[in-house]
Amino acid sequence: ITFAALVNGVSSLAAPSGTLTWAVSGQAISCTSTTNPKGGANTTAYDCIVATPVSGNYTVTATYNGDKNYAALPVTDPVIVAVAPATPSINVSTSPANPTLGTAITYTATISGSAGAVRPAGVVAWVVTGQKTACDTSTGPLPGTAPNADLYTCVLDATTVGAYTVSATYSGDANYTSLPTTNPVSLTINQVVPSVVLSAIGDG
Repeated sequence: ITFAALVNGVSSLAAPSGTLTWAVSGQAISCTSTTNPKGGANTTAYDCIVATPVSGNYTVTATYNGDKNYAALPVTDPVIVAVAPATPSINVSTSPANPTLGTAITYTATISGSAGAVRPAGVVAWVVTGQKTACDTSTGPLPGTAPNADLYTCVLDATTVGAYTVSATYSGDANYTSLPTTNPVSLTINQVVPSVVLSAIGDG
């Protein structure tokens, strides 16, 4: 989110050159300032870019700290900013890639949130060929490889030979919306190859 403040001087003096202190919901934050070419010779624009880690309402204020020509002045009109829940992404994978009948298959869903934000913390439901599936063993959320991602796993035994699709839905939480997976994966459970042992019976 980019916050902007214009500090206006008077036409007979140079533009304000002091610093601006920003605060978001009472917490001071560090930002940069630049001269606004559209603001006129006696105006300075201050910009602040903040990545909000969680959704909710934020109160934004700014205080001008003064310079040799202009007195210090706190902002008199705080701005209320409502940050809506973000939309996460889901990636599903299976292991092993080519299971045989009776093999334990691990399904893994990676739920990725916004950069700089908290990790998703909702619930994942697994869908195998259109049917919601209860896992034999499930874990999650566990920290993913990225700071804004979580991993969920589901372990099921391959009980029937055939072709399947595997997907997952995310329930959502306070900071992320609910979302069905957009990239279901295909999985084929193969027949077991038997072994044959020959032997001779009778007089040798």
